[in-house]
Amino acid sequence: MSNIKSGKAAARKKAVSAEAAALPSEAELARVEAAAPKPSRKGSDPVSAAKPARSKAKRSSAGGSTVSPRKAAAPAAGTSGAETLASPISVFQIYFAPSQQSALDAAFTPLDNSGVADPLLEFAVLRDLAQRPAVRKSRLWGAVSWKFREKTGMQGQSYLEQIEAHPGFDVYYCNPYPENEGLYASPWQQAFAKHPGFRLLSAQVLSASGQDPRVLDDLVPSVRFSSCNFFVGNAKFWDSYVPFVESFVNNAKQSLPTSVLDVLNSRNADPHGLHPGASYWPFIIERLFTLYVAKHHGDIRAFKVKLPGPEAKLNAHVKRLREMKDVAHHTKSQWLSSCWLQYRNLFLLHAAGQEWCRLHLKDLTPSRLRFG
Repeated sequence: MSNIKSGKAAARKKAVSAEAAALPSEAELARVEAAAPKPSRKGSDPVSAAKPARSKAKRSSAGGSTVSPRKAAAPAAGTSGAETLASPISVFQIYFAPSQQSALDAAFTPLDNSGVADPLLEFAVLRDLAQRPAVRKSRLWGAVSWKFREKTGMQGQSYLEQIEAHPGFDVYYCNPYPENEGLYASPWQQAFAKHPGFRLLSAQVLSASGQDPRVLDDLVPSVRFSSCNFFVGNAKFWDSYVPFVESFVNNAKQSLPTSVLDVLNSRNADPHGLHPGASYWPFIIERLFTLYVAKHHGDIRAFKVKLPGPEAKLNAHVKRLREMKDVAHHTKSQWLSSCWLQYRNLFLLHAAGQEWCRLHLKDLTPSRLRFG
């Protein structure tokens, strides 16, 4: 890892624009140098590097109301678990193999998705559930992954309690990776470093779908930041969100040339094999929620469920970066957004290393951020 002088030089070299504010003072740089986490290996993931040691403190749950437990009884033979449930809140937990059943949460309803091959993955499940009369009888319904507890650090019961404690919203969602809210301008940009060619492909898909590709450089506040499909919503939300995504995908498929569609349908999206067999489509769709919420602001009321476990693991610098970005968005300050970018770039230089920054920082440092 470079010393602080080379860190300053690299950060200035990738400065946001000529109008950007100066880098932090020498004293601030020294504090960053002393406190910034060191990567465990060259080119490490900055998200992983930003996490401190796991806290042993007890996780607390928010919300004051009580919700009766929902036992995750195995679905009857020949059913998926979605045909017989009738409850004010119905949350299905998707699993794909018998070995995953031990990770299921008793507060959710198990949903066997083994043997189902759809390139849209989770969205295909949500689209199917939205068409089932038994599901639509619930006041609120949604679906989560079999890895819900692992990703969120939360029991299903606590998740339901937070929803019950904040009535009146159309959709409830969460972000299991709050560190991304400080390190990246938007969920789109978080994907630039994960999926090869994601910026160019996303710009092409957005344009083909009738959306403004400039949203890729939007500064998205933490209250709207989400890159997973852990949604629980009412009929108003689902009857709006599902058609929104379907229209987006269909328009793109009809307008894009075959060469681009071949890449979108390829397995190149996941070079590290974290999502075996996944194409680019699920990763694009995961980021449409942020776009959807922005476009339906004032019509669809969204509530972000707090996740105490992941929040407790945040690095102090990541917390400051998130606060700084939120204030920049709230005040629409280009100066403050430039300051955030430079502080963020300096942090990534130390947390992820020069090689990672050489590969990814250009895509993550636009000449000018928009306030989406």
